[in-house]
Amino acid sequence: MMDRRLFITLLMQGPITLKAFSQSPSEDFTRLLSELESDAEAVLKAKRFNELINLSFVPPPETLAQRPDLPRTFRRPSRRIISPQTRQLLISAEVSSRSLYERRFRTPIWPKGQSGVTIAIGYDIGYVTKSQFRTDWTGYIDNDRINALESACEIKANNAQSAADNLQHVEIKWEEAVRQFDYFVKLYMNLVEATFPNCNQISDNSFGALTSIVYNRGNGMNSRQNDPLDRRREMREIRTLMSQERFREVPDRIRSMKRIWQGDPDARGLLIRREAEAKLFEIGLNGS
Repeated sequence: MMDRRLFITLLMQGPITLKAFSQSPSEDFTRLLSELESDAEAVLKAKRFNELINLSFVPPPETLAQRPDLPRTFRRPSRRIISPQTRQLLISAEVSSRSLYERRFRTPIWPKGQSGVTIAIGYDIGYVTKSQFRTDWTGYIDNDRINALESACEIKANNAQSAADNLQHVEIKWEEAVRQFDYFVKLYMNLVEATFPNCNQISDNSFGALTSIVYNRGNGMNSRQNDPLDRRREMREIRTLMSQERFREVPDRIRSMKRIWQGDPDARGLLIRREAEAKLFEIGLNGS
């Protein structure tokens, strides 16, 4: 039986989440992915809400104090295997479907906001150096395309629009994008392991839900000054729950994040993504 508080939350969020209501998290998850794959505009609009990071950052001092074993850069792949459901969620949330990719993402785009030129399956060139870009793409596309695309490295926000316009002659095939994604997502999986304690105690699907969140929102815990919404509150709460092994409370905190974007018509795809992440975590809790 669904928790009464969750039912009320779903009811308040209207048709998006009412369609996802059922007794089975797996059925709900499949239905939510179908919504993402059938609503290209929702996925496109949601991309402007990406909160991106550079994977070469140095962990904050308090994190290093608690985890002296951590590397000083997270640009190395996790050894953990990504679950099929996680992979499907990330691809659906980032590009909707292969057919949309072929129509809209085959050439570079600028998702607006603080994003840089974005290619393939959510790879933002604005947040990597030329050296990092070459490392990430060598062996996936030819050197001519690497040379062209690296001109957009570290260019963000409004300046990235003209950079994207100038790169419309560069195409990345679906097969190339997927192959590179399967490597690149493992860098984020490594970051998730470093960010949230006790990841080794949760299933691949529950871990995948956290990976999707970090892939979209980064792993920051501190909200900016003058932020009445305290946008990183749930990130901190999830970290605490993970450290206390209170895993069954995590999906509720994922759903709570929706408050940040509630009421924004452009955030429909993002709200679906948060619900799908919560369902995926629950699938993992149920032993799948």
